[in-house]
Amino acid sequence: MRLPPISAFLSPIVLIAASMQSGCDVYGGKTDGQDGKLGFYEPREYPADSGSSVLDFERPIALGARADVWVLGPGLGTLMAAESDAPEIVSVVFDIYPIELRAESEGETTLRVTASNGSDSLPLTVQRPDGARVWVLSTPPLFDKPDGFYGQGYALRPGASLRVAAEPRAGTTTLLGFDLFDWSMDPELLAHEADAQVVNTRRVEALGKSGIAHIKTQLGGDLEIATLSAEDKPTLKLYSFASDLDNPVEITALAPGDLGGFALVGNDASGRYVQPSTQDDLTFAAAITSGSVVLIEAERSGRFVSLRACAGVGTLQISYLGAELSVPIEVTPDVADESCP
Repeated sequence: MRLPPISAFLSPIVLIAASMQSGCDVYGGKTDGQDGKLGFYEPREYPADSGSSVLDFERPIALGARADVWVLGPGLGTLMAAESDAPEIVSVVFDIYPIELRAESEGETTLRVTASNGSDSLPLTVQRPDGARVWVLSTPPLFDKPDGFYGQGYALRPGASLRVAAEPRAGTTTLLGFDLFDWSMDPELLAHEADAQVVNTRRVEALGKSGIAHIKTQLGGDLEIATLSAEDKPTLKLYSFASDLDNPVEITALAPGDLGGFALVGNDASGRYVQPSTQDDLTFAAAITSGSVVLIEAERSGRFVSLRACAGVGTLQISYLGAELSVPIEVTPDVADESCP
């Protein structure tokens, strides 16, 4: 859970109560002020976050980047002033909440905040980034493995999209801040736009031409993503969760225990995980092509497919991602649909 941006409010009259309780730790990256009267929090969601900001102000701000500040106090109050001891190192804008910081030059300074119920200060450091990490921002479905379990790297079908993230670094230290990255990628293979939900991210979309796209920033990082044309046929694979939900195994036939749900994925010729498009999701189909099994319904949700069928044995043909796969299937009376005679 994440609180809505306070900048959405009309006036900067909020000091968030430090004792506020909720269903998640929204202040995971809080830094205490030097006098212990106020706390300081970066409210933006960063790519490495998980439900709350984990980046605090003990970390340096990347030179040239912006960082935001919320102030946490022992009750509700009015935030009246915020200034930097050295605006040539960190400049401050405080027109509306949150407080905006801009890292102007390397060095150290102090942010001083005055509120109706207390004043405090926050040491700040600005450091020049010398590199960046770039990666695909992906959240696996519930009870499932990450995309990387099903293939090494990504291959995007025409119209398929991914969220790509970056973070500035100085050596091995992750730096704070956003509005920093200049992205570069092959315009013949990928379109891209800002992802408003999370800072330091882009949403990329495959344009339907076969190739290898390299996604980089001016600070470094090089993420390789394959793009596919409509004629590129992936290899479809099935994975069973019947024996162990935490460890799906690749299968070449559907046993009775798989009817409740199995994973359906595609790999390109190099073994990359094939990312489907919205249009691909609409073209999924399944049918019995031989045998005594009667298929009532095949339902797909994300990678998961579940079947409703009557008892028997036969061959199931699946069409997806422009490819087809035929596998043996067995349905026993104990897993047959209750509507079956």
